[in-house]
Amino acid sequence: MDVAQVSESLMLGMILFHAALLVVPCLWLSFGIMAEEWRAHEISWKIQSFSKPLGGLSWA
Repeated sequence: MDVAQVSESLMLGMILFHAALLVVPCLWLSFGIMAEEWRAHEISWKIQSFSKPLGGLSWA
C-alpha cells in the first residue's frame, strides 16, 4: 500500500469513528427518552371513537 491509500484509509476510519461518537449518544438518549415517556404516560394505541363533532358541527 502506498502513502495515498494509507492516508485515505486513516481518513475514512477517523470520519467513521467521529460519526459514531456523535450518533451513538444521540440514539441512546432518544431511545431513553422514548422509553421514559412510554412508561410515564402509558401510551396506548387504541383507536379513538369519532363521536365528537369536529369544529362544532352537529351530525343529524
